[in-house]
Amino acid sequence: MVVEMLFRNALIADNCQLGMIDEPEQSEFEEKAVAFDGIAYLDQDMNGLKSESRVVLSEAELDFQKSCVLIVEEYYLAFANGHLADGSAPHALQRHFLLHRFVSNTMYANVTTSKTVEDRWMSLSECFVVLGFHQKAVASVEYHRHVETCVITSSARYTLRITPATIVSVFPHLLACPQLCDALVGEVLAVPSQICFAVEINTGRIGRIEERMDFATAMSTIVANRQELQFVLSQAKLVLDGVSCRIKKERSTPSTDNGADCPYFPATVTKSSKVLPHTRTMHIADILT
Repeated sequence: MVVEMLFRNALIADNCQLGMIDEPEQSEFEEKAVAFDGIAYLDQDMNGLKSESRVVLSEAELDFQKSCVLIVEEYYLAFANGHLADGSAPHALQRHFLLHRFVSNTMYANVTTSKTVEDRWMSLSECFVVLGFHQKAVASVEYHRHVETCVITSSARYTLRITPATIVSVFPHLLACPQLCDALVGEVLAVPSQICFAVEINTGRIGRIEERMDFATAMSTIVANRQELQFVLSQAKLVLDGVSCRIKKERSTPSTDNGADCPYFPATVTKSSKVLPHTRTMHIADILT
């Protein structure tokens, strides 16, 4: 036992002399390479597990994102022609969307309810003739776990015709300028807009809609003069998501000063988007008499 303990790790050469045995040493580079290979293997294994986990989660998220995109497309379809009157098939689709695609919980102040959306579209459709509303492109789809919301941002375009009711309700300050009013009535605006939809993950319903309509860009295509454009928009009853007014029952009193208070003459208003010549255009005086 004692002998075994003494000679177990002794360095004895072949000639029975004590000394060092020359054995090929592993280079530092090889040691690092082995260590690196081991780490790389572990990293690869861990990444594989993480990747597998991400694929499972992303598939579930992707399915929900697709359903959210379909909800947004349904919104554009439901309001393709603005707010619709009762009795039509498109109106039934619109009512179904309002009833089943928005959250019913109104505990939070920033929730967009179906009534808010309906009132907004009703105001816009009363103030303009809505010729069309469609989605141009989906800008982004984001899945936010921490707030349990899927956010879809898209670009849209409204095609709106200016009517005498538009002047009275949205641009009442132009009533002192009958020539300018007559030049604007009948024009068609292509209004670009950015819309953000927030869909709740737990309910699959829209919890909030935020929108930014660019009336300035749309109006600049028919009012080329910058000063005139500023005057037209200066007191317009417009907000980020549309109009801030409803059609009033009472009629406005026409100006009797023949435009004395109007600082601009509509010489730069284009005529390209007017209604066809054989169609009679109602002028501002028609609703003031």
